[in-house]
Amino acid sequence: MIVNPLIKRRRPGLKWVLLIAAVVLAMLATVAVAFLRQSDLPLRDAMFDEHAAQRQQVLLEQDSATDAGAIVLLGDSHLELMDNEQHWPGSLNLGIRGDTTAAVLDRMDSYQSLATARVVIISLGANDIAQGYRVNQSVANLRDIVSRLPGQTPVLLTTIHAMDERVGLVGYNRNIRRWNEAYQEAFADSDQVQLVASPHAPQSDSDNLAVAMHVGDGIHLSQAGYDAWLSALRPVVDTAVEE
Repeated sequence: MIVNPLIKRRRPGLKWVLLIAAVVLAMLATVAVAFLRQSDLPLRDAMFDEHAAQRQQVLLEQDSATDAGAIVLLGDSHLELMDNEQHWPGSLNLGIRGDTTAAVLDRMDSYQSLATARVVIISLGANDIAQGYRVNQSVANLRDIVSRLPGQTPVLLTTIHAMDERVGLVGYNRNIRRWNEAYQEAFADSDQVQLVASPHAPQSDSDNLAVAMHVGDGIHLSQAGYDAWLSALRPVVDTAVEE
C-alpha cells in the first residue's frame, strides 16, 4: 500500500503552536503601536517652528525664575495669548502657539516648575486635529503628559473651543466634538484630572464660535472670548488652589 507522505506529516506540538501565536501577536502589537503613535506626524506646523524655538528660550528662563507652588499653564496658542498674570499673579504660562500634544510631550521635561506646581492647566487638541492626529493618539499623549506630573498635582484639562467654520475652517467642529467626548471618557474616573468645559465648545457639528468671541480668524479668542472662558475656568482653578 502506498502511503501519502502528507498524511503522515506530524502535527506541530502545543509548544510550537504557542510560539507561533506569540510571534504573531508581537507583530500585531508592533503594528498597533506604530499605528497609534503616528511618529511621522509633525510636532507642529512648520510655520510655527521659529516662533516655538524663540519662545522656548524665553520660557526656560521664566521657568527657572518661577517659585515653587505656582499655577502653570501648559498648551498651545489659546494659553499663550491669555493674560494669565492678571488673573493668577505669579503663574507661569508655558503655552506655545501651534503646539500639539506631542510637541508638549517633547518639551515638558525641560521645565522644573511642573514638578512643584500647585495646579497645572492644560489646553490642547486643536493643532492635533489640524496636523492629522487621530483622537486616540491625542488621548494617549495627554495620558503621558499627566503621568509625568506628580500624582498629587491637580490637573485641569479644558475642552477644545469651537472654530468659526464660516471663515473657511469647514469640518473642524465635528472633530472637536469627537476630541472633547474622548477627553471626557478618558478622564471620567481620574482622581487627578478634572475636565473643565469651555463655554465655546461646540454642542453640534454646526455650532460655530461666535463672531464676537474671536479676533477674526475663526480660531483665536477675542477679549470677550477670553472673558467668557475665564468665567468658567477661574472658579475651578481657585477651588483647586484652595484645596
